Amino acid sequence: MVEKKDHQRMYYLDWLRIFGIVTIVFFHIFCIFSKAPWIINNNEPSIPIHYLLGFLVLWIMPLFFTISGYAMYYSLTYKGQKGFIKDKFKRLIIPYIFGVFFIAPIVVYIERIFNGDYSGTYLEFYSNSYYQGLYGFGGNFAWMGMHLWFLFFLFIFIVIGYYPAIYFLKERKKPVFDNITKYLEKRGMIFLMVIPIILIFYLSRLEPVLLGREIGRWSIMVYSPFFFYGFLFAYDERYGNAIENNWKIAVILAILTTSTYFCVIFSNQFLSDYYNPVILIPAIVSSFSMLIALIGVFRKYFNKKYHNMKKLNEAVLPVYILHIPVIVIVGYFIVRMELLLIFKLFLIIITSFIMISALYLLIRKFNIFRILFGMKTQK
Repeated sequence: MVEKKDHQRMYYLDWLRIFGIVTIVFFHIFCIFSKAPWIINNNEPSIPIHYLLGFLVLWIMPLFFTISGYAMYYSLTYKGQKGFIKDKFKRLIIPYIFGVFFIAPIVVYIERIFNGDYSGTYLEFYSNSYYQGLYGFGGNFAWMGMHLWFLFFLFIFIVIGYYPAIYFLKERKKPVFDNITKYLEKRGMIFLMVIPIILIFYLSRLEPVLLGREIGRWSIMVYSPFFFYGFLFAYDERYGNAIENNWKIAVILAILTTSTYFCVIFSNQFLSDYYNPVILIPAIVSSFSMLIALIGVFRKYFNKKYHNMKKLNEAVLPVYILHIPVIVIVGYFIVRMELLLIFKLFLIIITSFIMISALYLLIRKFNIFRILFGMKTQK
């Protein structure tokens, strides 16, 4: 058995999780105004927004997987391993399955009618067309749940990592890992942890259909080291100290590598070869550096309790599930208006946040909805 510990909550992780969900809501709103094709697009793209998205996409999903690694550690050590997988199934897979059949169809329908690929009603689309072929392969059935792919793959990582995690927690004194940690604890050495990420990225390309398939900018396998690092950072406090000692360096490194990445993109020299190390290495170093910088800043300045923190934390998963369908429905109507881009942007932001908040307040009142959206039931 893994020994349970007295709960000492890391409030900076709660704030970091809330920061992440707010950022991803804005990210997907911005996608409407990007040059890159999305579910719906404004007829006039914004170049600044397009490149802001290029920066955000480097680290936003790695951040979610890293936080999830932290959460796995704290869940196992403070709550114990009894019922752990069952609890994660309820929290992740039930919302994922619900989303595939009831959330994703709305998004796919809006995309099809916006692009002129379908002209019937939603009920006609759902009953006659949604289950024809796989989305992403010429069909409509969103087997990955659109944005809910994160829940599915996070559950897979948790299942795969469960027994290694139990081993780590049972036998904490491991000389090999201890020596590695002592080395990485030294100033600047923590950035060597980008090397496995780079190697895993290129190895994932050996099987490009699934393991090398890009979702959220990175291939699926690249998220695994971020998840592991989150667990590792929580497992050994020396990593936390190393992050505190290196976050300022991480900010500088993130600025330099991000600038290098965009300079290469602007040069148009390597655009045809995304996997060229000249593009890939600065992108991965930028991603990892941003994570160290964010964790360091939140650890230092935001490790404080807020009286409504529990309610805000509880809202993260439902908001994640709800935000895409709300954004595309709101955006579908607003982008067709004869308004300046800036007014469309503000209208979508305000309306989307109001609708998401209203839907969440409704969902949290009923246990059936709480189950479907990965929340604990109320008595």
